[in-house]
Amino acid sequence: MKILPKTLPHLKLCAANYSQLMQIFGGKFLDKSSFRGLDDLALITVTKVFESEHTASLEFKQVDQKNKLNSFLLRICLYKDAKLAEVTSYQGEKPMPFYFKKTHAQSSDEHAQQNLFFAEFLENLKTLQFLQKPQ
Repeated sequence: MKILPKTLPHLKLCAANYSQLMQIFGGKFLDKSSFRGLDDLALITVTKVFESEHTASLEFKQVDQKNKLNSFLLRICLYKDAKLAEVTSYQGEKPMPFYFKKTHAQSSDEHAQQNLFFAEFLENLKTLQFLQKPQ
């Protein structure tokens, strides 16, 4: 498969996100799992929406009781055979895939920003998981 220079950074980020997910969840996703934030006011839930042999769809939701601006909803598609994890919906809005022509209603880098946000979220989730393990 030929990879164009324009899509290479996007594919690298999606591959890194997939790798992080596998490290955090060990490759097995429960129907629903949850984590508490550091201040115990934020609740993070991960819900398996759909799973087949080659793909899976996960929903990450964070509800922060203290600061509503910290609440969000992400829907992720896992491509198991390609080992990629890509954001398919952020706050209920569905971005156009990178290979479609962008519309005027959507920023040209919105999809990339959503995947970068997801990468940072996974880093924080990994840190949270490490801090909450009994030592």
